[in-house]
Amino acid sequence: MLENGPTGTLDLANRFGWITEDCFLNALKHFIFFVKLSTESPALTAFDNHKTRMTINVVLYARANNATILTFPPHCSHRLQPLEVTVFGPFKIRYRASMNYYHKKICPGSSTLNEPQPRPSK
Repeated sequence: MLENGPTGTLDLANRFGWITEDCFLNALKHFIFFVKLSTESPALTAFDNHKTRMTINVVLYARANNATILTFPPHCSHRLQPLEVTVFGPFKIRYRASMNYYHKKICPGSSTLNEPQPRPSK
């Protein structure tokens, strides 16, 4: 269970630092639950086809819940997603700096995005 996490946050922590098959399936279920997909309102999900994400359970769950999967070769998303490199990446850097400034100036004493956060508890 996460300490001080927002309500509804999933605890997908892994002691190795990367995602597992179970963690990814749980994240997909969480996404589908909140997006409320239907045959009239399907979704396209895009991610690399690393073995932890492209399991039969993931594919079957996505199909059964009106989510279409578009995959990229593993470890190539930086090449196939130029917006991530040219637009979203720089935006995220500036957004993080703005949020840290806000927290330091407007909410003194609160943690910033660059500070270590509480570790998930068992």
